[in-house]
Amino acid sequence: MVSVSSRKTYSGIVALALGLFSTSGIQAGLISNGDFSQFTSSAPGGGPTQINNTSTGGYASLKDWTVGTTLGSPNTVLNSYAFITQTTGPNAYTFYYPAQSGTIGLWSNPGAAPSGQQYAVTLDGYQGAATLSQTLTGLTAGESYKVTFDWAAVQYTTATGNYTEQFEVFFGDSSQTTQVQSVLSKGHSNWISESFTFTADATSDTLMFLSLGTPSGVPPVGMLSNVNVVASPVPEPSTMLMLGLGGVCIVGLRLRRKPLLVSAD
Repeated sequence: MVSVSSRKTYSGIVALALGLFSTSGIQAGLISNGDFSQFTSSAPGGGPTQINNTSTGGYASLKDWTVGTTLGSPNTVLNSYAFITQTTGPNAYTFYYPAQSGTIGLWSNPGAAPSGQQYAVTLDGYQGAATLSQTLTGLTAGESYKVTFDWAAVQYTTATGNYTEQFEVFFGDSSQTTQVQSVLSKGHSNWISESFTFTADATSDTLMFLSLGTPSGVPPVGMLSNVNVVASPVPEPSTMLMLGLGGVCIVGLRLRRKPLLVSAD
């Protein structure tokens, strides 16, 4: 028979294990505005539109993200042809194009983002043109970090022809590349969920997505959603629960074999 003190000790261990389970696997992401929902727009209705470094003239500015291009044009932001778009609702995948004072869209689309995100960012893949980046701080040099995101290959209604699309993802001085998606003219790929692990170079590194498409002159487009970065590895909740309960069982067996003495006072 387990004594009162034993039962109290056992209960305390159970509470500790459950507390460990409740906090394990829950980790704040290091990315800000990873769902792209925070933007300022001067487009008609304030809706999704082309991203610029300001939100004037029908453009939008995307909080905490920097849009650029690898082409070396002096007008880097506008030549990257990056747009914010909705993934659900009556105006999904249709966005305002300030240069033509009208709207453009996609020939077809992959549907709602798998993560349930309302917004996505499209990046023109023509000659590896468009980049989207954010500088991460508070890292630990030499530690691993997991980058996760959803992406799809799509095509604006301003272009036709078979195409390919993929993303190269940079984290500090390292990069990894998604598989190439080969898509028929006016078509799209399905949403793809990716997970890459990188090692931090320093306490601050830049995460950058580069849209890579072919052929030259027929703009393919890479679409991003649900970007997140967490320290890796993060133990799964089920794993931590099993470890915690395993420890409880071991201690419980020891308590049953050797009950703790109840103090007389």
